[in-house]
Amino acid sequence: CQGFCYCVLDPTGKASKKIDAPVKEPGAKVGASSDFLKKQAQIENSILRTTKNRTEMAVVYDKNGNILATQTGGKSNVRLSVQDYKKVRGNIFTHNHPNSSPFSFNDLLMATDAGAKEIRAIAPKSFAGRVTFKIKPKKGKIWPSTAEMKSKYQQTFNQRWMRDGEKRFNDKFPDWIKIDDIQKDKIGQLKIDFMDKKIDQSTFNAKAVKLNKETSKHYREWGKALKEFEFEDVANQMKIMADDLGLDFGWEGLP
Repeated sequence: CQGFCYCVLDPTGKASKKIDAPVKEPGAKVGASSDFLKKQAQIENSILRTTKNRTEMAVVYDKNGNILATQTGGKSNVRLSVQDYKKVRGNIFTHNHPNSSPFSFNDLLMATDAGAKEIRAIAPKSFAGRVTFKIKPKKGKIWPSTAEMKSKYQQTFNQRWMRDGEKRFNDKFPDWIKIDDIQKDKIGQLKIDFMDKKIDQSTFNAKAVKLNKETSKHYREWGKALKEFEFEDVANQMKIMADDLGLDFGWEGLP
């Protein structure tokens, strides 16, 4: 998975013997009517209400918004029965990601193997805001084989790309490193002043409490920014991969 397995979507039971066979995208366009879009929004908002986005839930529905299957799961996975897995072919599969990440490796393999018309991942707190990620074959294209999807994913999210992630983050947010260094200098200076008896114990304690609060706030904000950057970084890279595979990847606002 190259470190990006946020979600597992596996059929329970026997795997298909044609797991590597490419699947042709069936006919009509998703979202052809306002009625369909309304039903789709109701389905996805219902998933969030039901789960409070703490666990995953999957729904399979057709091009008219008719629900064909539903399944609840855990914090990072949802498993379909073999019978429900078969219903994915030619239909739309949506589910939520509690961590608001883009598609996982297993999401993409499921879409390819099951032959979904489109798969969607609801991400109410993503780097792009309250959105649903979506991916499907471009017009006139088909899903790649699972072998091709796996190979392309591993090439795209390779060790070098992951290793360079910190540099990409620092290049985008250079001030985070500066703030980090400033906080470390303040803490170091406070210790020196206390050791040199320039300040007494009570002053040291008061300043230390204040610095600890500042540092904790800094790391909380840093952690949030880093998480958002990582998912945005993955999404940007996934867009490149999708284009190469003849797939349409993007996201839309969640009503």
